[in-house]
Amino acid sequence: MRGSTRTRPACRPAAAAVAAVLLASLFAGASAQTVYRVSSCSELAAKFGDIAQQMSALTKGKVSITIELGCGQPGAYSDCPSKAMMPAWYVQGKALQLQLAIKGAAGCAGAARPVLSGAVAVEDAVEPLFMALEKNYHLTLQDLVLDGKEARPGIFADPAGSLTLVNVDVINCRFNYEEAPGLWARGTPVSVEGGEFRNNVAGGNGGAVYFSQIPGYSGGLSFKGTKFVDNKADAGGAIFVVKTNPKGAKVTCSGCVFDGNDAAYGSVVMTSRSDDKQSGEELKPGAAIKLTLSGSVVSGNANPTTAVCGEGTENLKHSKLVTSGTPLAPSSDPMCNDYALAQSG
Repeated sequence: MRGSTRTRPACRPAAAAVAAVLLASLFAGASAQTVYRVSSCSELAAKFGDIAQQMSALTKGKVSITIELGCGQPGAYSDCPSKAMMPAWYVQGKALQLQLAIKGAAGCAGAARPVLSGAVAVEDAVEPLFMALEKNYHLTLQDLVLDGKEARPGIFADPAGSLTLVNVDVINCRFNYEEAPGLWARGTPVSVEGGEFRNNVAGGNGGAVYFSQIPGYSGGLSFKGTKFVDNKADAGGAIFVVKTNPKGAKVTCSGCVFDGNDAAYGSVVMTSRSDDKQSGEELKPGAAIKLTLSGSVVSGNANPTTAVCGEGTENLKHSKLVTSGTPLAPSSDPMCNDYALAQSG
């Protein structure tokens, strides 16, 4: 209205606090480090929004942010939004490194870990709890439980700079139309220590974990002391690995437990690839997927004779498969090879 006076609203206290810390990163090479504390999933999602608002002005530097989740009361984190919590666009196309850690606060270990879940609308059924995109975005989750409530996936990384899970349980995740409701990662270095993948069911391959190595992106997949229990898929009941990069891929599981996983082929792990190269009139395969299971326990999984399954001996010839001190040979069933070829596309 003509002649009226409009007052600019003050910044929200949370956003102003974020701004005070992050503006230091506007200087070349500057680094900002800060820690925030939240007590509900809605507060966590709001914090992402505050950070996004301020980081939109940054163009380079390194920002390290830790968000601690208090132990709270049961159900305190059952209000996660139906859309994935995804700060990828903060760093897209910028010379900026974002290191984001989301963890249970001190004293929130074991049974006291925050349990994150949330209802999801039918049209958003493919939305995971967390999504990590962009090579300059590094995500760490620690001392948490991600519960899909048999309705949504857990984590997508496609591709991210790195993904690290420490003492994180990923349970009851579903993805009825695609692979790996628990953890789906492509072109992303993934490191998992401790924690458990339990009761995750895929409509395709990779009941708990689906990992794809692609051209132009490095990345391996490693697990240490992780449990895979009662996961289910068409192939790769616990883990499915596909490689489209001619370079070798490394998958290691040290001190892991595989129990009660179900798949027609590869109830423990299934490897596949589509990286053959034309050489004259022949197609020659790229480097092998190097799979190592050391000091791990494999028991009670479906179809045990094909529990470790891959595309021919080339895939697994470098493998060291040891379970409880007893060598576990890759399956010699020719159907493993045929099935893997069919899945490689």
